[in-house]
Amino acid sequence: MATNDPTGAARALQLEGRTVEAEMLFRLALAARADDVEALEGLAVLLMRDRRPGEAVDLLRRALAIRPDSARLHGNLGEALRSLGRLDEALGSLRKATELEPGSAPAWNSLGLLAHARGHHDYAETAFRETIRLGPPSAVRFLNLSNTFLARGRLAEAADVLRRALEVQPQHAVAMTNLGRILAELRDPDRLDEAEALCRRAVELATDLPHALNNLAHVLRIRGRHEDAREVVEQLKALAGTRNLARSSLAPGPDAFSPQHARGLLAWKHGRLDEAEACFREALRVDPAAVDSWLRLARIQQERGEIEESCRSARSALAVRPGLAEAYRMLAAALEDRLPDEDVRALEGLLEDRRTSPDDRALLGFALGGVLDRRGAFAEAAARFDAANAAQARCKESRGLVFNPVANRQFVRKMAGVFTAEFLASRRGWGDPDPRPVFIVGLPRSGTTLVEQVLAAHPAVHGAGELQEISRIFRSLPEIAGRAGDDPFVVAAGMTPGQCRAAAREYLDRLQAIAPPGAARVVDKQPDNVNYLGLIGLLWPGARVIHCRRDLRDVAVSCWQSGLVATSWNNDWDNLARRFRDYVDLVGHWNRTRPIEWLEVDYEEVVADLEGQGRRMIAHLGLEWDAACVRFHDRPGPVRTPSLIQVRRPVHTRSVGRWRNYEPFLGPMHRAFERHGVPMADR
Repeated sequence: MATNDPTGAARALQLEGRTVEAEMLFRLALAARADDVEALEGLAVLLMRDRRPGEAVDLLRRALAIRPDSARLHGNLGEALRSLGRLDEALGSLRKATELEPGSAPAWNSLGLLAHARGHHDYAETAFRETIRLGPPSAVRFLNLSNTFLARGRLAEAADVLRRALEVQPQHAVAMTNLGRILAELRDPDRLDEAEALCRRAVELATDLPHALNNLAHVLRIRGRHEDAREVVEQLKALAGTRNLARSSLAPGPDAFSPQHARGLLAWKHGRLDEAEACFREALRVDPAAVDSWLRLARIQQERGEIEESCRSARSALAVRPGLAEAYRMLAAALEDRLPDEDVRALEGLLEDRRTSPDDRALLGFALGGVLDRRGAFAEAAARFDAANAAQARCKESRGLVFNPVANRQFVRKMAGVFTAEFLASRRGWGDPDPRPVFIVGLPRSGTTLVEQVLAAHPAVHGAGELQEISRIFRSLPEIAGRAGDDPFVVAAGMTPGQCRAAAREYLDRLQAIAPPGAARVVDKQPDNVNYLGLIGLLWPGARVIHCRRDLRDVAVSCWQSGLVATSWNNDWDNLARRFRDYVDLVGHWNRTRPIEWLEVDYEEVVADLEGQGRRMIAHLGLEWDAACVRFHDRPGPVRTPSLIQVRRPVHTRSVGRWRNYEPFLGPMHRAFERHGVPMADR
């Protein structure tokens, strides 16, 4: 990304989920130009997602003063005001957004939710109908419309809309139980059997869903079966504990805010998995149909290596929302070739369904391709991977996550131009010699996670995962040096010893905060830190670096198969080859300048001789050998990378030379490698 465009760089970082860096760059852009509308809006959206809507409102008002006819700005302002409870102001902003852009379904949906909350049910009905008209078909949107009818006692119309919701999503438990309750309320004797059947089916689909149990009890009372109703109420009380759920009510809308889930997300983001699990379980106790909480719980269980438990949680999510792409992805990743045939057929059906969203189409395609790969059906898998990459590329483009090969090439040349052998030699000793940092670098899918797990199994080593600190520190060099707004490359070239120590201390303070007190070494396995070896050598000369290498054809095929969501270059062979060429060139520069000593480790040699290579790596860290390093897959504790399933298993050599399984389908890859000068040899 171009370093002289902080707003563009911030947007790219935001798409990758690197919000701390994105916020810094947005603020840097605004310090340079206070009327940068894109930076004002980008920072506002980031703050809203970080639950700081008050700051977001001020930024959006500044942006609207410059661009008053922007529907998107009005829509974002409406959302920020709604989260602050300033509903009248929010209503005006959202109405303005839909006037300026009548075809925005999200704006209409937000307007409908806000109007419904304010009791403006006629306007809510209009908004939800417009949302449905704009499409695509959604059970949630029909459910929202049914709630406006219920608020006005229009039960028959609400029932008709819920039937339409079930046409779109036949196993939607909330729509099902609501419809059953409404049919009973209509007191039509010919519909009571159907009402009870719907409520019972909803209870089966979403086990212990409080609202489904409550509605079933209500239907049974209407039918005069009071003893049966009391049994259901006892189940409800057992589920609810001391909570008062005995009153009759329909289920809340699916977008209801869960503070327990929000706290769980925050804890999970910061690696506090026990706390996160407790929050998600509490959210599920309150509402067992909270699909997102089931998925997050499944993710935590995968990170801990609790594969069977993770599969059960994923299936609980599917029971509430059949066809959920993320749940199927988790099952496919965990079970691979053991995925039941009925799940494979479900994946195929969803991929053939024209209503499946592009994001879900990519997710499901990669999942099914992985299953077929493990079954040895390479031709079918290749077709799935090609289609999934094409879908994912379109999704990334729509979000602005697009690889810029020219900017990447310029970045590499600037890095090599600043961090020369002469530059580094004249500044030796300027940084902090602390020996704790260990950097594992290379390309994605080159074995970095495997190496980290081997090292982290040592009692004196802490594995910190993929930190984003080095790229953030590089971009913040202008602020550290008191030259905000300058190009980081220019600042790096003129830094003083004191400024180098200040920058080094930022990273060391971060390690101090996340590592246990007894950790002699802390591993940062961010592969992209290979770009910053010159900076690492300057600031942390006592650090250890391990460079992971692997046959580039295997790396390329693994990237093609993996669906890396935050990477801009992996879906297109030409972009991938350009990225590999820049990597090869920059590694060549580091080999010539040697900014810091590092150990090169080949994936093929690690899996062939784990103990021998493990001893090399531990010795490089200056530690005594510990046999626990070869039993890393038995080590308790979370793994938080895309390879979290694989590293729970003993080392194997099945992935060496995997590209040959797809050789008949890799003509585009070979041609791209040749076109851009990527070596076809093993490195």
